Amino acid sequence: MSLLIGGADSPEKRRYRGALMASQVREIYADYYRGEIQVGLSRCRLMRMSGSQEWTELARTIHAQAIAAGYSQDAALASELLNGRLRPRNALMFL
Repeated sequence: MSLLIGGADSPEKRRYRGALMASQVREIYADYYRGEIQVGLSRCRLMRMSGSQEWTELARTIHAQAIAAGYSQDAALASELLNGRLRPRNALMFL
């Protein structure tokens, strides 16, 4: 991306083009990234069902990623999972 931006005339134009390209990438890959977060939530639930102790670290990571991406519903699911309010019995319905 920096090579494409480098041909701009001024630093202001480079910043503008960089911001424009970043926003386009976020728009194009938004559904893919949300799918990754939802798969991560399902993995957390499956790991919890299997008795693995690493599910909490994965849930914290997924929670942080969902918040950073602005996916409030997925962040709430991860929070419920971490607080023990979300039962793992329906983990396979998302796959």
